[in-house]
Amino acid sequence: MEKKDPIVNAFLHESSSTISYLVVDEVTKSVALIDPVADYDISTGKMAHSFSDKIVNKIRSICPYPYIS
Repeated sequence: MEKKDPIVNAFLHESSSTISYLVVDEVTKSVALIDPVADYDISTGKMAHSFSDKIVNKIRSICPYPYIS
């Protein structure tokens, strides 16, 4: 099997100062999302996923594998 370093992308969630990481192994066509963050509005108590959607869109743009949904 070919050896190749994984691609690591960091995403800063500014409102919580949390960094989520996307790791891509092009050889095995595997991806891992480390420490994803949900958007939480403390004033309304509602959650959203716009930050994690941004990361999923990045996955789709760099890993166009058919099983990503």
